[in-house]
Amino acid sequence: MNGDAPQRPQKFKKEDMAGLIAAEVEQLLARLDPDLKRPAIISAAKLAGVAATSYVFLSLKRQAALTTDLNDVADKLDSFIAEIAGVTRQELLAQRAADGGTTKPSKSPTPVPNPLSVVALHDWVGPSAGPTFLEENYGIPRSTLHRWQRRNEAIALLAGGKRHVFPLAQFVDGRPANGIADVSEVIGHSRLTWYWLSRPCDELDGYLPIDLLKMDRVKDVVQAARAYAKTVRLPENDPR
Repeated sequence: MNGDAPQRPQKFKKEDMAGLIAAEVEQLLARLDPDLKRPAIISAAKLAGVAATSYVFLSLKRQAALTTDLNDVADKLDSFIAEIAGVTRQELLAQRAADGGTTKPSKSPTPVPNPLSVVALHDWVGPSAGPTFLEENYGIPRSTLHRWQRRNEAIALLAGGKRHVFPLAQFVDGRPANGIADVSEVIGHSRLTWYWLSRPCDELDGYLPIDLLKMDRVKDVVQAARAYAKTVRLPENDPR
């Protein structure tokens, strides 16, 4: 065989692809409207991931049939959502029009999840995976992943016992976004670092800091991280 032969493109399983799409949609929704409720963002992102993968895995004939009338598909989706919500489709559309198409913040804000809690990890960290998944689907060797972890170039979160998971949103082109180590040094805590990186930041015009790191705006993000670090105090013996 020719050693210079091109590698075969990485193929993902349907459920893995849905998770990756959901991660991107979740980040996008949070950036577009910081007032959206967190549970709504997560549910909408999962729905988008499932819908997108269900479509692309259809036969070409069925894809063509759906593409001819996407408005009809959207109408059926509205009816489905209305049925789940226990309202009529007309009531759903009326509520959407009254809200201006967006979700208004409730009078009782949703409690902020505690990033220092191991139990609540899945409630706030977003899509994440262990070394096996990253090696099989991202092509990242375990040795490379562990080197990034030791150097704080990648965020690894303790998920119970000695098992660590890596938030998927920190990776771009098969490696962590530049600047994660700088932010980790400023904040000094892996969980708080990712918690801050993955949420809209007022000092960064509502952008997610991790998205700006992917744009190589490391200096701006580090400066905002310094301001955030001054506002937090870590308890002793907290989980990392």
